[in-house]
Amino acid sequence: MKTKLIYALLGLLLGVPGIAHADSMYNFTAVNLALDSPVLTLYNTATFSLTAGETPNFIGSGPGVALTYDNIMVDFFETENDVITTQLDGLAAITIFPDGIQITSNTPGFNFFAGSGGGSTWTGNPSDPAFMPGTYSSADRLGDNVQVTAVTPEPSTFVMLGTGLLGFLGVAGWRRMGRVTGVVSRG
Repeated sequence: MKTKLIYALLGLLLGVPGIAHADSMYNFTAVNLALDSPVLTLYNTATFSLTAGETPNFIGSGPGVALTYDNIMVDFFETENDVITTQLDGLAAITIFPDGIQITSNTPGFNFFAGSGGGSTWTGNPSDPAFMPGTYSSADRLGDNVQVTAVTPEPSTFVMLGTGLLGFLGVAGWRRMGRVTGVVSRG
C-alpha cells in the first residue's frame, strides 16, 4: 500500500507540471458582410482555433506570405438581420494572409474572405508564426473583420486539481493504514 501511494504521489508530481504548461490557443472569428441592403443585412461568421506553434501545411512566398492550415474544424453560422438562420460545422482549409483570412470548404456559402485594413494578423517565422490578438477591420468593405484572441490554459486550476487528488489519496491511505495496524495489534 505504501508503495502504491508513493507511485501515485510521483505520478501526480510529474504529471501536473506537464498539464500546467499546456500550449496556448488562438481563437479566430472571421466575419463577412455578405449582403447589405436597406431591408436585409446578411453576415457569414466562422470561428476556429489554432494551437500556438502549429506548423502550417503550406507557406506561400513573396512579400505577403500566406499561411495555409488544412483540415481545421470550423463553426460557421449565418445571420440575417441579427437572427441566426444557418449553423453548421465542418473541416475547412484556412489561409491566413497578412491582411485577412480566407476559409475554403465544400459547404455552400462557406468560402469567404475577411480582410483587414491595417496591421498584420501574424508575425515571426512562417513555420512557427505568432498571431497578433486584436480586431482587424476590412479596408475595402465595412462590416468585414477578423478577431484574434489568445487563450492560455490556467495552470492554477490543474495544480488545485492535483493537490486535491493528492490530499484525497493521502487521507484514504492514512485511514487504510490505521485499519491495518489496528487489526494486526489485536491479533
